[in-house]
Amino acid sequence: MDQIKCLFKVSGDLFDKDRTLNLLWKLDKEYHYRLAVIPGAGTKTSQALEKAGLPVGDYLPFPKGRVVRDFKSRCIQAKEAMISGKEFQTLLATKNIRAEILFCAEKIGEILRPINGDELVIKNIAFYDIAFVLTTDERKEQKIKDFASYNADGKITIITPSDLWSF
Repeated sequence: MDQIKCLFKVSGDLFDKDRTLNLLWKLDKEYHYRLAVIPGAGTKTSQALEKAGLPVGDYLPFPKGRVVRDFKSRCIQAKEAMISGKEFQTLLATKNIRAEILFCAEKIGEILRPINGDELVIKNIAFYDIAFVLTTDERKEQKIKDFASYNADGKITIITPSDLWSF
């Protein structure tokens, strides 16, 4: 039997939580899923932009998310996405969890362009058997609504830390 390919997007606010790591460990070691993880970086990006004295940006309709208008802000946003991805990659390695990291930035020529994690889920879901989007309890209902039109086949499940006890 082929390995189940699982796409797992985790809010940057939740990626260092024990329950998150326990679920990823279980998906890897017990279920033997082939994991690809998208670590979010929204909160860290907002903090970095504020620290630099720059506006946090505007928000476009789902799935585009934050948009910043100037080059310096886009660089900060892409840098934070890469840092979060590398930190999460290191964290998974210390827990012996096998997963490919999909960074919330894409390189176009020599330019690193930030991309919203939810948009990455939508762009890549066709290549996976199942997807989980781990978000905060406060954001769950909105995420369910946001993903509804992209989830006709039922591949995408929105979960929160409260839901992790059922796995």
